[in-house]
Amino acid sequence: MKSYAMPGSLRCTTRTVILFLVVAVLAACMNSQYTRGLFQGYVMDQTQEAVSERFGKPDEIDNSDAKHPKWTYNKKTFDPDNANQSDARTTLHFDEKGGKMVVVDVSYT
Repeated sequence: MKSYAMPGSLRCTTRTVILFLVVAVLAACMNSQYTRGLFQGYVMDQTQEAVSERFGKPDEIDNSDAKHPKWTYNKKTFDPDNANQSDARTTLHFDEKGGKMVVVDVSYT
């Protein structure tokens, strides 16, 4: 079986492409944005403590209705069905369920 050597310029191009892909993946990880579906899957039916532990403190807490608090995260999610457009705000709606305050809905703006 013959082995073929890759020309120098092709080898350099391949390395450049691989380096670019690694940098792109790392940049995406640092951004800490989640698809809407993935984020919703993580937070639904979770307590405030569990959400806070996984995603940190929210950017805004609205306790004006003590029975239905809302937590808002800025630039935490993106919409894969809309050209990966970043959501300015992701709001978690809490309600009492089974004696605990848990996420019952998520809205995006």
